[in-house]
Amino acid sequence: MHHTAETTPFWRESIDWTRAALDGHGSEQIDSPERRRLRISLAMQHELEAEWKSGGMRQAFLRFEKRGA
Repeated sequence: MHHTAETTPFWRESIDWTRAALDGHGSEQIDSPERRRLRISLAMQHELEAEWKSGGMRQAFLRFEKRGA
């Protein structure tokens, strides 16, 4: 995996999109199971963004790549 400056904005955009889906126009038509899935997804995206920013995820990817070499 190539680590670029675009990765951090990806998490932010993903969080913003999910939040808009939950709160935006038409969100009242989302059924309960889908709303729950989106809320879980939003929480996971926040955690993944924090993990990416801390560098932990990058280290895990690098260890994985090194093992495969």
